[in-house]
Amino acid sequence: MTERRTAVSASDPALPWHALPVDRVTERLDVDLNRGLSRTDVQDRTQRYGINRLAEKPPRPIWLRVLDQFRSVLILILIAAALVAGLVGDLKDSLVIGVVVLVNAALGLFQESRVEAALTALRGMLA
Repeated sequence: MTERRTAVSASDPALPWHALPVDRVTERLDVDLNRGLSRTDVQDRTQRYGINRLAEKPPRPIWLRVLDQFRSVLILILIAAALVAGLVGDLKDSLVIGVVVLVNAALGLFQESRVEAALTALRGMLA
């Protein structure tokens, strides 16, 4: 079975923007490359379409970020080991494992907060 391809013209409205010639894009957008947009054009388009900015996701609540620290299989195994050790009566081992799990969660949360701060700083540097 042979596949037949059809030529698509630049006037096809289904053609993606990046595949159009420059003159067709400027025609669709009603823009003059030499002149650009006037202030009133900018204000009208901003009012009609909104600011040219990517939407930012709202930050995750702290309690969800804390719970994420306990989603690893290894951490769940350690928690199970601490519970078993506590049920057997070895409270010292249970306490040590529990402290290790909590310290790991605190360090993970701290690192995640630093990464978020760095990403926020980087976003602020972008034009």
